[in-house]
Amino acid sequence: MKKTIIIFLISILYSFTTNSQSPYIYGLTKNNFQGALVRLNYLTGKYDTVLDVGHIALNFFASCADSYNDKFICCGTLGNSNDNYHIIDLNSLNIESFSSIDAYRLEFNNLNQNIVFVEDTAFYSLDLSTKELKCYPLHISFNGILWGKTRTINPKDSTYIFIAVDLKSQDNFSIVVINSITGEIKSKQPIQTTPMDLVTDFETGKIFGLVNNRVVLVDPYKAETTDLLSIPDWGSQADEQMAVYDQLKKNFIVSYLNSAGIPKLAVLNMVSFSIDTIYPQPNPWMNYQQIGNYPQGISDKSGIGSLQIAPNPFSDRTKVIMPLLSAGERLTVAVYNQLGLLVMNETVASSPFELRRGNLPSGMYFLIVTGQDCKVKGKGKLFIK
Repeated sequence: MKKTIIIFLISILYSFTTNSQSPYIYGLTKNNFQGALVRLNYLTGKYDTVLDVGHIALNFFASCADSYNDKFICCGTLGNSNDNYHIIDLNSLNIESFSSIDAYRLEFNNLNQNIVFVEDTAFYSLDLSTKELKCYPLHISFNGILWGKTRTINPKDSTYIFIAVDLKSQDNFSIVVINSITGEIKSKQPIQTTPMDLVTDFETGKIFGLVNNRVVLVDPYKAETTDLLSIPDWGSQADEQMAVYDQLKKNFIVSYLNSAGIPKLAVLNMVSFSIDTIYPQPNPWMNYQQIGNYPQGISDKSGIGSLQIAPNPFSDRTKVIMPLLSAGERLTVAVYNQLGLLVMNETVASSPFELRRGNLPSGMYFLIVTGQDCKVKGKGKLFIK
């Protein structure tokens, strides 16, 4: 029988300002089986409730986020719905529900905007727009995925990585690399040291994880780990909790129990391989999940105006119209690539305004426009031919 658990699930989302980003973590928490959408600023520890969602019973590790479109996706029971998938719009706070195959350990694939997972020796890809589910049998021998946050997606080389359990083999654990679009097997290597809380830096493609209190660099093709730093006063891994990686600030956020059994949150700098801060968790039932945190349009509960972009696709330049722009208001225009990297940043003082391609290669980009009040005024996708 498959187990169901009530857990706190979160995704990192951003409220952009002109000079800095505010790292909010959104998620679902429970109290006597009643759930709520909550948020946490992981740098300050400020924590509050955004929306009550009713009865909640989610599958193990079954959440992810479409952070380009500010959507939080989970699988299990939510509210009064008879469906098992739920998409929470973090702008309108509306919830869309639908039914599909029951799943655990979800990841969002930003390369095709699908959610992906491995169940019963098959790789699944679920299109959130059409709700079409594709199944790709994995022609390798294994019994399942190692318990915990033992999978990650790497858009740098279009792969999905997980640690498989093979009870029939002398080597009980293997690290498996498959194509995140087609499910094609790229590598399967026995691994002696099994890292947990796998996360990926989307810019570099580096994979980090935890081996007890040791933060390690993981090479999935060689099945090797390299120690980077250690977390002090470590007692044990927190039950049912997973790490988060901040793609913009390069922070690895780890929850654990210290030697006295107190739930702690460690913010690790993965550029200098040092500890930025450690503090008690404001909610001891938090269950962290690594979700690719891309540039967001979330700005508290304020409304977001629509953008008109034409032509789109374009080759050299396009025009952007802001219907709700206040007279004399200056805007900050930011363009990000599919890895979440800032590739263009300009200030404009009128609408419509022209946006030039410059040296940007062909592809899809994400446009976010903020006002002088540091709130998002509009966002959209750019397609360069």
